[in-house]
Amino acid sequence: MCMNLKEILQPGAHVVVVGLGKSGVSAVRFLLKLGVKISVSEGGRQENLEGDLVRWLKEKRVFVETGGHTSELLTSADCILVSPGVPLGIASLAAARQKGIPVVGELALAKDFLKTPMVAVTGTNGKSTVTTLIGDLLAGCGNKVFVGGNIGTPLAEYLAGPQDCEAVVLEVSSFQLDSAGEFRPKVGVLLNITPDHLDRYVSYKEYVDSKMSLFKNQEPGDVAVINGDDPAIVEWLAKESDRESFGSLRAEQRRYGSSCKAGMAACLNGTKVCIARLDESGRFEEEYELAGTPLAQAPNTENAMAAILAVRAMGCK
Repeated sequence: MCMNLKEILQPGAHVVVVGLGKSGVSAVRFLLKLGVKISVSEGGRQENLEGDLVRWLKEKRVFVETGGHTSELLTSADCILVSPGVPLGIASLAAARQKGIPVVGELALAKDFLKTPMVAVTGTNGKSTVTTLIGDLLAGCGNKVFVGGNIGTPLAEYLAGPQDCEAVVLEVSSFQLDSAGEFRPKVGVLLNITPDHLDRYVSYKEYVDSKMSLFKNQEPGDVAVINGDDPAIVEWLAKESDRESFGSLRAEQRRYGSSCKAGMAACLNGTKVCIARLDESGRFEEEYELAGTPLAQAPNTENAMAAILAVRAMGCK
C-alpha cells in the first residue's frame, strides 16, 4: 500500500508517539516542526521520566499517558509513530490498525521527508562497526555525513533539522525494519543473519524475512550489498522467486566473500580486499591493503569489504 505521510501529517492531525525513549523524544521534536497535535503513550511509570523531559512536554502541550498503551488514545489518532522497542502485536496497536490508522516507525518517515541520499546497514552482528566505518570513509571523501539511526542520533533528529549533509548512514535493526513502511535506502547493506531476538519473532524464518526486508522497496539503480558467504542470506536469495513477501530483489546486487569466486563484487586475497570489475572481465579494479590495520582480522575483513562496496556505490572513490 502506497502511503504519503506528508499528506497525513498535516497541521492539526493527531499523531500518537508510542514509547518515550531516545527515538520517541526525537520523533516529538520532528512532529513539532510539522504543527500536528501530539500525544505520547509511554509504557513506563511517570515517576520514572526525567523531570526536564516532563516539563518540556508540558510546555509544548504534548499530552502524555503513562503506565501502558490504551486503545482509547491510540484509536483516536490519525497516525501512530511507534518506537522500535514496542512490540507491534500489542492489543492497542492491533485495534488501531483494524480502524485503518497507519502504524509506522521512524524509518517510514524517510520516503517522504528525507532529502539526503542514504545508506542503511543491518545484520545480526557488526552493524555499528560497519555503519561507523562507512561514515568515516564517506567523510574522508570530503562529504558531510550524518551517522545515526539505531546508534547515536535517531533519524528523526536529522529530519527535524536543516538536512545539510551529503550522505546519511543509518544502522537499522530488525525491529525498526518491521515498521519501516516504504523505507528505501539508495544503498542497503546486509552483513549476516544468525538466530537472535527470537522472543520477539514467531520463528527464525520470520526474523530472516525481517532482515531481508531492508531491500524490499529498492528499485533498479539502487544497490544491495550482500554477504555472499552467509548461509541464511544465500538460502533466502536462492528461494526468493518463490517468496510472496516482496518477490525478487530489484536493486543491483553486489556480493562480497572470503574467496574470489565468480559473482563476487569484492573478495579477499590474502590481506587485500579486491574489488572486481562488474563487466565480468575477471580482472580487479581496485585493491585495498588491510595489513597493519584493525581491519586485518576476521570479522573485520568482512566488515571492510561491505563498507568499501557501500561507499563505492555512493560514488566515493
